[in-house]
Amino acid sequence: MRGRAIRPLLPGLAAALLLAPAAAAATITVGPAANGSARELLSGDTLVVRLPGNPTTGYRWAVAARPAALRPLRFSYEAPPKGRLGQGGTYVFRFRARAGVGTLRLAYARPWEKGKPPLRTFRLALLIR
Repeated sequence: MRGRAIRPLLPGLAAALLLAPAAAAATITVGPAANGSARELLSGDTLVVRLPGNPTTGYRWAVAARPAALRPLRFSYEAPPKGRLGQGGTYVFRFRARAGVGTLRLAYARPWEKGKPPLRTFRLALLIR
C-alpha cells in the first residue's frame, strides 16, 4: 500500500529537481598578485579586478583587451580616505563571465600618450565553463 502512495509523488519530485536553481553564481575577486596567472570560472560568475592607481598622475587603468566571454558590468574608482590628498586609490573592474576562453588585459597608461607603452599591465588568462 505504501508503494502506491509514493508513486504519484515521483513525477512531482523529478520536476522539482529539474526546475531547481543551479548553484549560486560566485564573485571572484583578484588583485595585483593575480597578474600573469590563470583562473577558472563558471558561467554566471562575477569577476572583480581591483588594482591600485593614482589618477592625479594622469595614469588610469583601462581595458586593453577582453575576451568575448567577459561582459563588462561596471568600472569605477574608489578614492582614498579623505584627508589624504595625492594618494592613490583603487580601480575596480566588474565583469560577468560566460562560457569561453581568453585573456583579459588591462593597461595603466596616460590616455593622451598615444604610441607609448603603458607604465604597467595586468593579464589574467580565463577558462569559463
